[in-house]
Amino acid sequence: MKSFKNKFLYFIEKVPGDFFSNTLIYLCEHDSNGAFGFIVNQPTDFTVSKFLSSIGSKSNNHITSFERLMRGGPVDLDKVFMLHNDRSISNVNTSPLTDRLFLTSAPEVINSVNTNAGPNKFKLFLGYCGWSANQLESEIKNNSWHVIDANTDLIFDEPPHNLISAVSEDLGYDLSNISGESKKVH
Repeated sequence: MKSFKNKFLYFIEKVPGDFFSNTLIYLCEHDSNGAFGFIVNQPTDFTVSKFLSSIGSKSNNHITSFERLMRGGPVDLDKVFMLHNDRSISNVNTSPLTDRLFLTSAPEVINSVNTNAGPNKFKLFLGYCGWSANQLESEIKNNSWHVIDANTDLIFDEPPHNLISAVSEDLGYDLSNISGESKKVH
């Protein structure tokens, strides 16, 4: 089985109103048991500061006042996850995805962004995208997803609304022009 871990997935199907329409997903894990990742280009209406205040965490960090909570996906919408770039944060609930990208759901790490003690680059996600065993492979085979090498710096450095354009620029072709009939897997 070929793993698509640490890749971007772009939803090819052009179905108006579909949950995944115009989504770019960073795939955190993919193995014989299934896959999971986060939609990285769709912010919610909530700032991180407003969200953290709603769970009783007081903000004194200007970054959280404009950074948006991201819509991670349709699974476990009551859970918050963080992608960040700080390898010095060691916690039993922090997993390295690459040498520069880490995943956690630990409340103390998530709350640390309010006190400037947390990672300097981060994204908070509400929920995640999940696939059962062989489901993602089947969807890729049916041309629902375009698989792309992930430049994870873009997750933090580009505004969410510009991610598809930035990835397209990196690739040298416009993702929005891809159809399910002509798909390239990188």
